[in-house]
Amino acid sequence: MLRQFSWIAFGRLFSAVLQFLTFVLLANKVSPAEFGMVAAVVGAAIVPQSFLDFGISTYIISARAAGGQDARVAFALQLNNRISLVFAFLALIALFLMGIIIDPIFIALCPLAFWAAGEKNADTWLGVAIADGDAHLNLIGLMGRRVLSLLLLLVGFALSFDAPVVYSCAMAIAAFGAACFAQLVVRRRLPTASGGSIRETLSLSRPYWLHSFATQLRNVDAAVVALVGSPAQAGYYSVASRISGPLRLVPTSLASVLLPGVAKEGKISVRTTKLIILTLAGMAVMYGLIVATAPLLIPSLMGAAYTHSVMPVQAMCVGLIFGAAASMFAAILQGLGEQKFVARSSMASSLACIPAIILGTIWLGATGASIGFVSSFLLQTFLFSIKLFQRRQRRKHGRHRG
Repeated sequence: MLRQFSWIAFGRLFSAVLQFLTFVLLANKVSPAEFGMVAAVVGAAIVPQSFLDFGISTYIISARAAGGQDARVAFALQLNNRISLVFAFLALIALFLMGIIIDPIFIALCPLAFWAAGEKNADTWLGVAIADGDAHLNLIGLMGRRVLSLLLLLVGFALSFDAPVVYSCAMAIAAFGAACFAQLVVRRRLPTASGGSIRETLSLSRPYWLHSFATQLRNVDAAVVALVGSPAQAGYYSVASRISGPLRLVPTSLASVLLPGVAKEGKISVRTTKLIILTLAGMAVMYGLIVATAPLLIPSLMGAAYTHSVMPVQAMCVGLIFGAAASMFAAILQGLGEQKFVARSSMASSLACIPAIILGTIWLGATGASIGFVSSFLLQTFLFSIKLFQRRQRRKHGRHRG
């Protein structure tokens, strides 16, 4: 488990650095208002990504790790390919219509439709490699698309092409390449004949879908801030919002390994507990350092126009420790068979997140939005902690009766 975690964590951290560089480059080419709209699209795209995934990506990892379900896994992957094509088409139409009705910048962002579909498709297929213990393949796919998108971005900017167009095209081309790589390396691991039906697959993946969709629902945060506040406030908040993803990569990487690991063992081992404690301690130190250095780092990296992003970033980092805990606790509970409880709890906390962001934006602008965002992590961690405690108490009582 530790080896798997190391591969995934390293890959996601390194790719997060590259992704952050692309955002920094883009932020220096456009105004805070334009950056806010781009960030809103990128963040909001994760919601339909998760919705149309139907929990298939997580179900594939769980089913493959459990063993004996290769035909079902193969069918689920084929179904995912069809869903990806539909998603790309619908996203393209949505962006085009937004460009006509709302702002022409959305026309420039149309290639992001293929980025959103391609990235999700690649991650779903590489879930088989994670379940098989070959996390290094996930590392290659993830780092490859980040490096390629950054290189294409640099070339486009050097040629003085329109910044939003360059960014969206670079992301789309890299995602398509990653999807091709994922299918190339995974197809040989699966039987040519698949078994299952759409109804059966969606029934088995439903609990994972509810949790995933509820979790990703938070990614409309920048769009909500733009509507309630202003595009400029969304731009300031987007710095905190975009940085929250990379800062959660270590705990979410561990979570992706915990789920199949706990599912195989059927319990939480002492080694797993120690790993979780060490991860949370390390994350607390990292978040604290960012809080302390944000007044210097943000203006230096993003430019003086983003000085108002300092406090939103600090507020976000203070609350992200609860986000780290929630990710790992959710994976453990899913591995123990509590998928339905995780789904209900995640939906409740995510539904509370949007009103909290709205109230926070009205109250303190971008800083209030950050406070509202992380408050949902606190609620989620509280609910998961209670469930884990209840399971621990039941197990103790069971041993005593025995």
